[in-house]
Amino acid sequence: MAEHSAPGESLPARLKSALSSVPVGPGAPEGLRLLTRTTVLDQIPLPGTGRTLERWQLLAMVAEYDCSLGRLVEGHTDALAILSELGGPMPVPGAVLGVWAAGQPGEVSATPDGDGNLWLKGRRRWCSGAGTLTHALVTATLPD
Repeated sequence: MAEHSAPGESLPARLKSALSSVPVGPGAPEGLRLLTRTTVLDQIPLPGTGRTLERWQLLAMVAEYDCSLGRLVEGHTDALAILSELGGPMPVPGAVLGVWAAGQPGEVSATPDGDGNLWLKGRRRWCSGAGTLTHALVTATLPD
């Protein structure tokens, strides 16, 4: 999906333009996929950068357009923020991200396999967008 913005257009204007191509209602998962094909979500200010009000206003703009889409976009942008804080690799263009951290300790466990990998076991409740995402950040408990 190409962005429908003019050079130098403000981020709110670019987001509004991108939203104009997104279906409202049951189309929220497809809407998130469409938005991740633009660069507009990657430009939403990260937490702790002194632009919290702008971040919240942009997320509110999405939620006002479609509340379900707003919830999915929030999870995607939260995942981007966490990856940035950790200095982790940023996702490939078009990746659809989410964060699933709500749950009881031990609900999902992680077991190291000796090769630097972790195997997850358990069940995570409240996984908004599970059928939509290409990647997710999930909290888990290590044996130690």
